[in-house]
This record gives sequence, C-alpha cells and structure tokens, in this order.
Amino acid sequence: LKFFPEAAICILVGTVCGLIGQLMYQVLPGDFKLSDLSFDDEFFLGILLPPIIFEAALSVSKFEFKRRRGAIFMFSVFGTVISTFSSGLMVHYLSKVSNSYTIPMLDSLVFGALISSIDPVAILSVLTSLNLDQKDTIFILIFGESLLNDGIAITVCQTLVDR
Repeated sequence: LKFFPEAAICILVGTVCGLIGQLMYQVLPGDFKLSDLSFDDEFFLGILLPPIIFEAALSVSKFEFKRRRGAIFMFSVFGTVISTFSSGLMVHYLSKVSNSYTIPMLDSLVFGALISSIDPVAILSVLTSLNLDQKDTIFILIFGESLLNDGIAITVCQTLVDR
C-alpha cells in the first residue's frame, strides 16, 4: 500500500465502508438503516472541521500572514464570492441552454459555493518540493487564502441553503 497516494487510500476506505453498509442493509433489512451511515454535516462542521482549520492557523507564520493580509483577504473574500457567483451562473445558464432540466438559480449558487473552496495541498506540496516556505510570498498567499477560503465558502453556502 506504500505506492498508493494517501488520497487514493482514503477513497478505497470510503468505498469499502459504503459496500459494507450496503451489504449490512441487504443482510439485516429490519435492524439496519442506511441513514445510520449518512453524512452529518453539523457534526462535520461543528466537530471535525474546526480543529483542522485551527491547526492550520497555528502553523502559519503570523508575521508573514499579517504582512500579506491585504492580498490574502482580497483573494479569499472576493475570489470566493466571484467564484461562487460565476460558477453558479454558469451552471444555471448552461442547464437552461441544454434544453433539459433547468437547475434553479439558488441550487446553482449553492453548487458554486460548494466548489469555490479550494484544497491547496497539491500546490503547496509542489512549492515545498521547490524549497519554498512560509517566508516566500507565493507560499503564504496560497496558504493564507486557503485558510480563510474554507470559512468563507462554508458561510456563503450555509447562507444560501438557509434561504
């Protein structure tokens, strides 16, 4: 298993857990419900996600983050909002043009908010392999933007869902 990337192993574990759930549902139809294995977004957002973001915030260079805060805020706030609306509008109007089911605007914007949050792990690993660290501008901009981007995307998505 050493030759598999970590993401591939996570996908395999999730697939195996899903197959076990399906098997248990077929074998024990009265005692087991698939909803017992369903994703709980409140648990994820309230319990699992905050420690991840907190750890990332602790590991960032505070001096470099403060020094570049203007650009980081611009990229994270405006970038996330622009990405949400451009993605959502594109999905809505492309579904309208396709002459099939038109996805409602609100649903399209929720989708846009969901995909607006980036995961910079691959980019940061490439930058690290190029011997860049938190003192380099590009590294701190990407790291800081991704740190704030998650919270902004969650807030925009939750705001749209609650409408």
